[in-house]
Amino acid sequence: SVVFRRDEGELVQDVQGARAFVRLAQGDPGRRFWGLVNLACAAVGWRLQQTGGGVVHAAGVVIEGRAFLLVGASGSGKTTWARTAAEAGLPVLSDDCVLVETASGGLTALGSPFRSKEYPAPGPGRWPVAALLLPRWDAAPSLAPANRLMLEARIAANLLYSAPAWEEHTGAEGSAAAIAAGAPAHVLSFAPDA
Repeated sequence: SVVFRRDEGELVQDVQGARAFVRLAQGDPGRRFWGLVNLACAAVGWRLQQTGGGVVHAAGVVIEGRAFLLVGASGSGKTTWARTAAEAGLPVLSDDCVLVETASGGLTALGSPFRSKEYPAPGPGRWPVAALLLPRWDAAPSLAPANRLMLEARIAANLLYSAPAWEEHTGAEGSAAAIAAGAPAHVLSFAPDA
């Protein structure tokens, strides 16, 4: 089994992924609820990494049936990008973490209950990823191809809950490469939002 621990409790999942057991700590119900959400997201991410997918620290937007993911650390513009998309009437998968799989050959974004804000959601489903976008601040907006080394490094740095998978499962370290190979990638430059 693999064990995920937080201050709010722990989740133990068997290696085959058929069962998981959760123990939550006593205390504030709000903290326990979000602790449970984070533990469940970690377990889902661990399972996805076994097949080359994962939970990516990204904002995801669906445009004409295809997903676009803005991958980046906190403060890189993910929430602003998601809010702008929502204001334009586009469905938002999440402004913080997006589940992806590579089992179908390409990169696919998955509908998820792990959402940070209440934006118009596309509901349950799967969307082929049309592009991985790497945010960069610049005075002039632009879109340029991303090189593979930069893309894999950015994916690896933003692959949430990856440490337990890398320690427990041989092959999980290939998730960043599989995700990077699954869709075209571009650097999206834009001015930071005040």
